[in-house]
Amino acid sequence: MGSGKTVLARGIAVGAGAAGYIASPSFVLIREYRGPIRVYHIDLYRLEQREDVAYLGLDEVIGGTGLAVVEWADRAPWILPPEYLLIACAAGPDPQTRMFTLTIPAAMRGRLTPVLAEEPRAGSCD
Repeated sequence: MGSGKTVLARGIAVGAGAAGYIASPSFVLIREYRGPIRVYHIDLYRLEQREDVAYLGLDEVIGGTGLAVVEWADRAPWILPPEYLLIACAAGPDPQTRMFTLTIPAAMRGRLTPVLAEEPRAGSCD
């Protein structure tokens, strides 16, 4: 809680061209944002059983043509496709700092490493 997951998801959606306010899906579970790349922001925090996840129909969203950003994915690891980027979020030493750790599966390293090595672009997802 409070580690910056939704702010990160907001930045990803804005980077993918989504327009409008990007809100937390905590109470609706899934929010969809349209742009050049469709972004699905999914929050599994409130789900407790495998049946709850199955009811959402995430198999139609994850691995499709859009981009799925899944908060609390550790609650349903079986829904993740074989290739995904894991971003762990943690609060930093002060209230304004967040720490993100990226884990890139071996099969994706060749494709993602050049993108991650690019110069950061100025911007904000506030």
